[in-house]
Amino acid sequence: MAYLKNARMFIFPSYHEGMSNMLLEAVSAQVPVICSDIPENTQVFEEGEVLFFEVGNADRLSDRISYLLDNKEEGDKIAQRGYQRLLRDYDWKIIAGRFADIYYWLIENKKPLKRRNDALQG
Repeated sequence: MAYLKNARMFIFPSYHEGMSNMLLEAVSAQVPVICSDIPENTQVFEEGEVLFFEVGNADRLSDRISYLLDNKEEGDKIAQRGYQRLLRDYDWKIIAGRFADIYYWLIENKKPLKRRNDALQG
């Protein structure tokens, strides 16, 4: 984490990924993040919370790096927006609570969970 916290930016150029803990850890370090626009990244953060570039497009990645090097204040704002999103949607206490709600719902109702069930709301 010390490397992340002292970095000017974090670049995550994955072609394939699951939901990446590394991406979440980089955002938690409150540094600007540049990541590829693969669905696994765009489903976690929005443009403005991180910066995206088209996967495999080195020119666009270069543009994003240059942008952050030239615009430190804007990079800090992006990092803060990403961090706020992380706290709101990806805090482990919140995630654990959601899982607990689903488990208790399943125990109480003794039937399969469907997308529209109350346990998934919120």
